[in-house]
Amino acid sequence: SRHGKRTDPGDKRLPFEPKEVVELLDATKGQGDEKLADLIRLGMWTGCRIEELCSLKVENVDDYFFSVSCLAS
Repeated sequence: SRHGKRTDPGDKRLPFEPKEVVELLDATKGQGDEKLADLIRLGMWTGCRIEELCSLKVENVDDYFFSVSCLAS
């Protein structure tokens, strides 16, 4: 479980454990939600937050990379 794993008392977001990411990915694939599965894969490999990935625009994506703007906390 993810309770009590905060390192910074002001941080409200906790990183997913590898097992949790696999469970999320399996659940989305099991429901046939390939778009969400792709977002989870992108987040898994890049470390980006879902909000950052969903805010990408065509002009931020190239054949070999994409550029993500940092969100204000």
